Order: sequence, then structure tokens, then C-alpha cells
Amino acid sequence: MKDNKNGIDGLLNNTGLKKTSLGDDPETIELMKSVARLSKIKYDELVRQGFSESQALELCKNLMSMNT
Repeated sequence: MKDNKNGIDGLLNNTGLKKTSLGDDPETIELMKSVARLSKIKYDELVRQGFSESQALELCKNLMSMNT
């Protein structure tokens, strides 16, 4: 359905109240890219420190987890 500038979507858009879907928000996309990069860095470092790949993957399920 297209936005109609005279309809509710157009009104919300013109007043700045209409928000994009969570997955379409550029800031959310950049945040998710950063989280993915940090997850990969954590995984690689855990493997480098001697954890098995499956152990490292389990520890990376929670990005901020420091529990071993």
C-alpha cells in the first residue's frame, strides 16, 4: 500500500512520527553489523586461546558473556 500524503501514513510521515520497520532502520542495520563483527572477533579469539570450535560457538551465543 502506497503512502498517501492526505492519508494517515502521509500525515505521520510528514510530521516525522512514522517509523520504519525495525529491520529497515539504517541505525539498526549498522548495529547488527557491529554485533556480528564483535561476535566473529570473540569467536576467533576463543578458538585462538584453545577452545574448540563448538565451545567457542556456545560461548558466543551471548556476545557479552565472559563465563567459561
